Amino acid sequence: MVCLLLLLVGCGKNTKDPNDSLWTNASSSVESNTPPVDIAIDYGASTQFTQQDMDSAIETIQSEFATWDGCVLHSLAFYGDEAGNNYLEEYNTWGNPTYKECIVFNSTFHSPVKSSTETALEEDSEYTWQWYLIRDSSSDPWTLITWGQG
Repeated sequence: MVCLLLLLVGCGKNTKDPNDSLWTNASSSVESNTPPVDIAIDYGASTQFTQQDMDSAIETIQSEFATWDGCVLHSLAFYGDEAGNNYLEEYNTWGNPTYKECIVFNSTFHSPVKSSTETALEEDSEYTWQWYLIRDSSSDPWTLITWGQG
């Protein structure tokens, strides 16, 4: 019985570097009891953004996602330069302060089987959402402006 318990505990151990935040599910926490899960990152092709630009945007997305108790992020994929440019053009006409850069990511994630808080997500469901971030220049941090099903 003890051997079986040790085997089960050992199988659940995360062997990734815990300091590598880009590859660790940001929703993992002691409070939610969600085990760490690797997420797939697809940087795609961009003529506007470097991998460092994308990594910075991904960190911003993961920071927000970490507040979603019990959700498990599976993947993030760059949605393309055109998607960001089109959204930026529209966003800048809404009377908001104007920005110069917009980046869009597509994500897949799973909602918790049973939610402890009131949420608009259906329990135990798969989702595909887009995340929109803006900034003025490459030296500015990304600001997450909206996200949701597309």
